[in-house]
Amino acid sequence: MSNTRPPRARKALGQHFLANRSVVRRTVELLDTHGVSTIVEIGPGRGALTGALLDTGKRVIAVEPDRRMIDHLQSQFGNELTLVHADILETTPADILPSPRTRAVLVGNLPYNLSGPILGWIFASARRWQQVVVMLQLEVARRLVASPATRAIGPVAIPRALHFDAAKRFNIRPGSFKPPPKVDSAIGERRPVARPPVRWKDTAGFMNFARALFGQRRKT
Repeated sequence: MSNTRPPRARKALGQHFLANRSVVRRTVELLDTHGVSTIVEIGPGRGALTGALLDTGKRVIAVEPDRRMIDHLQSQFGNELTLVHADILETTPADILPSPRTRAVLVGNLPYNLSGPILGWIFASARRWQQVVVMLQLEVARRLVASPATRAIGPVAIPRALHFDAAKRFNIRPGSFKPPPKVDSAIGERRPVARPPVRWKDTAGFMNFARALFGQRRKT
């Protein structure tokens, strides 16, 4: 392994690198890798979580858009780690996973400024994931797991409910990251539902309708 100094975070990329070993350990303990051979990590950054994922003995595929981080991870883990230099939003699971039949565990520290679009990407590819464990801004995590008829419910909970059962597992303080964000974070776990609670033909139309309903919260 290389002892070179890791690259600095770039604010424009929304980078906050996980640096708390206890959070790494608790995150890995949540993973259910039974029956799967592959873990996909979104945004490995400096590799704090990556090393622990490799210790599970599973194949780890890390998707990272920052060339500096790619170089750093290669120097740290060599051929142990499969690296994909790409923006996750510009890929499909077929671009990442070894075969069309591969189901994997998905894990990652999602940048706050892109968590919505990345969650949409995850929802759209729900069938490819046995389990999803991601770090999110605490407020987003709360909205994802909110129950119907509560003030916390919002549009983001609808596609989640159509594809995943979800739970917020534990909170993460800002000091667990370098540099620390200005808000708390949380670990959320999602597992694909066996059967969607509703069925629809026009997914885009359904979601536009749902967003319109939430656009007029104070009206009846």
